Amino acid sequence: MYPADEKDLLGIWGTRMWAVYFLVMRDTGFRPGEVSALNKDSYIPRFKGIYTESSVDFKTRKVQSSIKTTSKGQPYKVGILTGQTMAQLDKLILETPGEYLFTINGRHVEPCTSNKHLKASCKRARVEVGNRTQYCLRHSFETNLSGKISNKDMLELMAHTSYRGEYDHRTPENILEQLAPVAKVLESLA
Repeated sequence: MYPADEKDLLGIWGTRMWAVYFLVMRDTGFRPGEVSALNKDSYIPRFKGIYTESSVDFKTRKVQSSIKTTSKGQPYKVGILTGQTMAQLDKLILETPGEYLFTINGRHVEPCTSNKHLKASCKRARVEVGNRTQYCLRHSFETNLSGKISNKDMLELMAHTSYRGEYDHRTPENILEQLAPVAKVLESLA
């Protein structure tokens, strides 16, 4: 879905805007409304990061100064970006005339549009998407990092205040692989 070659990447996603939209989702686990509300000032290249305190309300399609977890979690969302995402984001910023990064004809991207785009891009990449939506990228984000970074860092990246098991889809094999170092400790105690 995210080939290193820019021509191949844009061939799958169609435009740089769509490629960056989904790269940001992949790298950060941001919700669709949080990505849609990102503006050029949200990007902090010296920390390889991006943040938001806003999201798009998809009923009104307007930017609101809150995210889903503002009242019961963190009022902000932060994410660390890969080199691939930063390179494409740098180019998108230069190509985008307005303040916001993810708009079509001056309107913020909404989930039904981005879900259709995801399905079309998966088809071009020959990836079976099934019933998955873009929100699955949030689940993949946590699943891929679970057990590899501290719980504190995971909570920060997800903007949660406590563990939310519904985002962690590790298999028993994944967990056993991550716990493999425990075998040495047990052997030393035997």
